[in-house]
Amino acid sequence: MSIAIMNQIWNTRTSGGTHRLLLMALADRADEDGICWPGVDYLANKVQVTARQLKKR
Repeated sequence: MSIAIMNQIWNTRTSGGTHRLLLMALADRADEDGICWPGVDYLANKVQVTARQLKKR
């Protein structure tokens, strides 16, 4: 988990709650360089949307 990236997300304007949750889920999987390779199913489960809805976002 990258705390630095999570702090950047909190200070960034996003268009809605799901987008912010998606960014937080990515930050949760990222290393300190911001690199992560989570799967669509993992992210959809973490954000609590379907894989199809996640792909739209």
